[in-house]
Amino acid sequence: KGIDAMLHNLAAVDEGAAASSGFMAAKPFQWRDPSSIPPRKWIYGNSLLRGSVSLLVAPGASGKTALTAGMAVALATGRNTLGKEVWGGPKRVWLWNLEDSQDEISKLLHASFIHWKVEKSDIADRLFVNSGLDGDNLVIATDRQDGFKLNEQALDDLAHLITVNNIDVLIV
Repeated sequence: KGIDAMLHNLAAVDEGAAASSGFMAAKPFQWRDPSSIPPRKWIYGNSLLRGSVSLLVAPGASGKTALTAGMAVALATGRNTLGKEVWGGPKRVWLWNLEDSQDEISKLLHASFIHWKVEKSDIADRLFVNSGLDGDNLVIATDRQDGFKLNEQALDDLAHLITVNNIDVLIV
């Protein structure tokens, strides 16, 4: 349900704001009792927040794939392997790599397992891995001449799979 809300928020337009300027409006700040504001729901250190989208950006060949593989292992085991707390214990993680083969991803994961002495039982059924290079395509939008087009079916399928597999963290 978190992904559904996120996707809805990404696509939604506030009707009142749209009416005022045709696109957006400045919203006045609403004073609240600070104790009524819920605490942040951190998942991984203070890098991943439940219900939010996080972005890791770096030049090519700088180690993003190795880092995300290590994060996936930390999250799936619930261990503080990279210096970041995994809040609330092990998570169900879906690692979807669009650039590397399943063999290459497996090399990275197994290197992490060996380094951190992770056994198969430490991961249990909490790690899912897909490879774009091996045909697991994840096309949720296309840029066409007539504009940007969301693939609603792909988004619905992704949200469904996240829900039925109880995925806590999707890493793409």
